[in-house]
Amino acid sequence: MKILQLVTKRQFRGAELSAFHLSAKLIECGHEIVWVGVYPLVNDTLDLPGAFQEDLPGNKKSFFNLRKALALKKIIISQGVDVIQANGAETIKYAVAASLLGAPKPIVYRNISQVGFWLKGATVRKMFSRFLLSKAKQIISVGDASKKDMISTFPAFENKTIVINRGVPVKPLNKTEASSNLKARYGLSADTKVLLWAGAFSKEKNIGMLLEIMKQPNLAKAPVVLIMAGRGVLFEEIKNIVEEEFNGKIILVGYQKNLETFYAGADLFLLTSHIEGVPGVILEAAVQHTPSVSVNVGGVDEVIIQRQTGIIVNEYDAKIFAKEVIDLLANAELCMDMGNKAFALVKDKFDEEKNTRKFVEVYQKLMQKK
Repeated sequence: MKILQLVTKRQFRGAELSAFHLSAKLIECGHEIVWVGVYPLVNDTLDLPGAFQEDLPGNKKSFFNLRKALALKKIIISQGVDVIQANGAETIKYAVAASLLGAPKPIVYRNISQVGFWLKGATVRKMFSRFLLSKAKQIISVGDASKKDMISTFPAFENKTIVINRGVPVKPLNKTEASSNLKARYGLSADTKVLLWAGAFSKEKNIGMLLEIMKQPNLAKAPVVLIMAGRGVLFEEIKNIVEEEFNGKIILVGYQKNLETFYAGADLFLLTSHIEGVPGVILEAAVQHTPSVSVNVGGVDEVIIQRQTGIIVNEYDAKIFAKEVIDLLANAELCMDMGNKAFALVKDKFDEEKNTRKFVEVYQKLMQKK
């Protein structure tokens, strides 16, 4: 089979990395991949060895660009694509447009988040999304919470909405070595506890709560540092606050191409988002035997077993969250046990081989129905 994997940008971030790892496994299984980004990147493009790779023309983001749709149609026809997988909301409109313009192929939509959150109160956008999703032959949600939200928002699509967990590459590093290297890199003492957050500096990630957590007396006075990896629209604003108010307690490291060393070097991963599907960052931390403390959002309870593989905080309360963090940091044996159990959960439930086979079965069924 030849599968076109359409992503917003070929970048080292959540949905794109998930599609990248799936595509790499599909290539290993003997399938062909057409790896396409809707918007090009200037630097650090996520290249996929063994795949045909291209970005659609035009850097400027807009509601719709006919030139991009026509370029995608040309790729679909010239490459002999069998199935299109649209990964995320920005991609499906171009997959559908290319189909309507003369390149009709089965479309699989990968539902990575919670559409109800993004479409709340947006009647026109909801109608448009309903139209686009009606053209998808299959909707694959990353977890049960995403599936429930999709069906709640669009009940008509219940029969074609399923769950396939993402496959996560399991390549753990030496945690002791990674911790020493990370502390040396940022001039931290050996007894410093390292918290990690990684993601886009955007409103829905609720970074303000992270800052409030670090201001709580039990954390402010302890030898604890928060490393924040990523960039985004709020980066400069957060940077100014950090420089003025936190005196080295928070370290902004910007965009990091490879986060494995950070996950492995950290003691805990933190998540405070307002919106998530199944958070890949928690899974990636677990691969490195690092447990997470997270607010109860989206499909978090699908990747954290309460007080076994991590801790779920049911309220958006910085004080409660900080207490859970400091209590866990004070119990090194429990922290290690949670990290080991988190690793075991990822290895079992999010196995790459098993979940890749499920995607292949979907593609094959859709091709048989053509």
